[in-house]
Amino acid sequence: TSLCEEVSPVVYLITGHGEEVGAYTPGTQNSDYGQALYLCQIFNDSGCNIRKIDLQHEDFGNEKCAIAVIFSPQTDYSSSAEVENHNELGKLSAFLERDGHSLMVMFDSGNQTLPNLEKYLETNCGVSVGGLQIKDNGENSIDVNMLQIVGSPNDDSSTPGGEIASRLADSDISGKIVFPNARALTVTDSAKASAICYVPST
Repeated sequence: TSLCEEVSPVVYLITGHGEEVGAYTPGTQNSDYGQALYLCQIFNDSGCNIRKIDLQHEDFGNEKCAIAVIFSPQTDYSSSAEVENHNELGKLSAFLERDGHSLMVMFDSGNQTLPNLEKYLETNCGVSVGGLQIKDNGENSIDVNMLQIVGSPNDDSSTPGGEIASRLADSDISGKIVFPNARALTVTDSAKASAICYVPST
């Protein structure tokens, strides 16, 4: 299975900011995916090729279909360079301008010191990140503190996000999608943002 026609997509795990995706040295690859192991298993089962990349030292490839994943960064991204497209966020912008390219971002809910990345997401991706953790007092939380919330896939296959979600849902891995210590998101431009998963409003 692939996410985009008959081309096997490449999943880029971005590193260099304390992302919890395992150790990485530019130019090498390994299968240590750290806290992102479960996510990477889903990508593997969906026919994706996983690569790690440090945008401070490397550039994206020329694949027809690719996903960049920012997984729990601990330090902010660079927003300045002599040439605009050579900084990290500039490389991300050029990446997302290409057809068949997407970005997934997962925050550490306790880390609220990433102003460059958050401003980038609002300006370029149509998503504003809230500062407060979501607490659910209904049936969607699965822990006594009500901070681990079961999400639902976006089953609207008419949107790019829905298509990706349905392909991932067809993988061999089954189980609930749990968001621990989730932070609120506001979609400010629906033309730029497509939800793959959501947390019920209660």
